[in-house]
Amino acid sequence: MANASLLLVMTGCATSSFNPQSKEQWLPDGALALVRPIPKEGNYPEPMARMRSSMTAEGDGLPRLIVESAKHTLTLNLPGETPVVMKAYGAYALKHGSYSVALKQTDPLWYAPPTYFLRRGMKVPNEGNKSRYMRGALGRKALFIDKQVAIHTGPVWNEEIGGIKVSEDDMARLFETVGIGTTVEVR
Repeated sequence: MANASLLLVMTGCATSSFNPQSKEQWLPDGALALVRPIPKEGNYPEPMARMRSSMTAEGDGLPRLIVESAKHTLTLNLPGETPVVMKAYGAYALKHGSYSVALKQTDPLWYAPPTYFLRRGMKVPNEGNKSRYMRGALGRKALFIDKQVAIHTGPVWNEEIGGIKVSEDDMARLFETVGIGTTVEVR
């Protein structure tokens, strides 16, 4: 990683103090992009040095989630600890492969697909319509492994909601332990 950079994107209103000669650039959607080189190893200013961990980029020392589709289980592997095996409803419906936790959300919204409305004899709202976003279907907490697939605690699991449903207790442990970027392997 010879020339790695850190990209920070901020959204908000532009002010009159904007300097067109600076390295900051306003994107077409109104976001501000700041690009700066990542400091070299061992050259971290305080408090960044305190935030670094001993974990490597290859994943040594990081938690991993293993989903066994045929066994309907989700296993939390923490370095130096006994793996925690959890019941995982709906695991069979996921495509095998490697994912990573992209978003952790409390009181998540579920985006209802057209089939949700059609099966109930309802008119399908347009894409992006706020009536397609529903609270409660995914439970109180969710870990999204892509835009539409979540590990959640919803009251029910069905193919419309999808994802992987775990118990409230299991989600509490996952939510506390697992971070953004954690590998999720579906077998």
